[in-house]
Amino acid sequence: MTGGRASPPPLHTERFSDGVVFLFFLSVFLLCYASALFTTYGFLDDYPFLVRALRGELSFGQVIAGGRLTYAALLDLSLSWMRGTGDLCYLRFFGVVGMAWGALNFYRALLRQRWTAIESVLVALVVFTLPSFQVSAAWAIVAFYVYGVLASGGACVVLERAMAHPHAQGRWGLMLAAFILQVVAITIHQSAAMFFWVFAALRLGEAEILFREVWQRLSWYGLFMGASLFCGFAIQRLGMFFYGLSGLSSARSTLTVDWGGKIVCFLHEPLRNALGGFWLFPSTGVSLAVALVIGGGLGLYFHGGVAERLGRGLILLLLLPLSYAPNLVIAENWASYRTISALAALVVVYGFFALHGYQRVLRRFFPVPVALVTLSGCALVAMGLATYNVHTRFATLQFRELEFVRTQIARADLSQVSSVFIIGLLSPYWQNNLGPIAHYDEFDLPSSARDWAPRNMAFLMLREMKPEYATLPITRAPPEDVVVPPPNALVIDMREHFRDYFVGR
Repeated sequence: MTGGRASPPPLHTERFSDGVVFLFFLSVFLLCYASALFTTYGFLDDYPFLVRALRGELSFGQVIAGGRLTYAALLDLSLSWMRGTGDLCYLRFFGVVGMAWGALNFYRALLRQRWTAIESVLVALVVFTLPSFQVSAAWAIVAFYVYGVLASGGACVVLERAMAHPHAQGRWGLMLAAFILQVVAITIHQSAAMFFWVFAALRLGEAEILFREVWQRLSWYGLFMGASLFCGFAIQRLGMFFYGLSGLSSARSTLTVDWGGKIVCFLHEPLRNALGGFWLFPSTGVSLAVALVIGGGLGLYFHGGVAERLGRGLILLLLLPLSYAPNLVIAENWASYRTISALAALVVVYGFFALHGYQRVLRRFFPVPVALVTLSGCALVAMGLATYNVHTRFATLQFRELEFVRTQIARADLSQVSSVFIIGLLSPYWQNNLGPIAHYDEFDLPSSARDWAPRNMAFLMLREMKPEYATLPITRAPPEDVVVPPPNALVIDMREHFRDYFVGR
């Protein structure tokens, strides 16, 4: 086709019941993330938040100063009833339920764009087993991020209905509802709220519509997101007005002026990691190859002449930095996996479109459903890696670390102990001497590699095992210092545990 609007693809009427699909997603995710749900452990910030909750000292100044007001309310609601580290698994379970719900909504969005039910299920499975969602399944206080994804996806769906509504009053009512949902998503977590663009890409990526129609729709999306982000920015500034930085890094609360450095960082880390799909830390060569394969497939997927296809491709390319916008506009360069959920999901969606572009050519020679076969293989690999990563890089590592602290306390005669002296790990020490290089502050990082976690770990174990000694003073010593423990102190040296752990592993 070189001009005019192409006839739409045939409507696929077969679909599964929403209840059945939700139960299917929930069952799959429960299996993939079972080790996080049935293992007792905490991770990094889980420990100080839980300790403050148990002491009745919960405060969320830093969270509110970061513009995440709704997230602060959710944390307060959930942590206030917890009684120990074992209760953290309920938060992780809550996150997995949210993933199943989000996958269902994504499946329904794909169906609305006339993709088959089976393909829609497979694409949703791949998206919600990406490393970003593995972090949400394995890290208790990050579990709420998936509800930011849910709210932003819902905002896009409601906005679509508003744009198609025949009456002005109904249209404005729906737009207000969409705006509220998007602000809720932003105030849970700004990066998760960018999942709006993933749902939008399904509409903007329709093969048969023309560039001018896509550009017009993108303009409406941009105005909507601009207003939502401005509102979120105002909430963040109000939070800083009332709470100051409250421990929030200045780089995270300051707008960047180094745009050249931001572009380099975006290409080198978040985009490269997103192009790696379900693989952790892909090489630049692999990511570049994936980008070229997707680009070639999109050229075959779109309808129209060369200029039309290039224009459509540029619009999809524009969505990539838009999906990472909250992290691009601040001075901090920290491309953790939990910040690239939307970016990585966009890459999966573009890969799905590209598969159909290749299938359009290959089916002339091979009567094989290339897209379906490839998606099936990707879904199996993604689920397998999600299971492995959460089990090995989170649950087992964190459980054994906490168990080491528990064992040291169980062996000690605390009646003869005047204090607890815990020697933790620092990240450079951890990466260069004891274990593998940790992936940001997520995969493969022991909690004792952060200075705020070891003391809280020891306090929780004392409180749960020997509560009569929970008031013992606890001191943390950094491993690079030459330190002399106080007299009659119980010394817990985390370095000893990790030497044994990796020799045995």
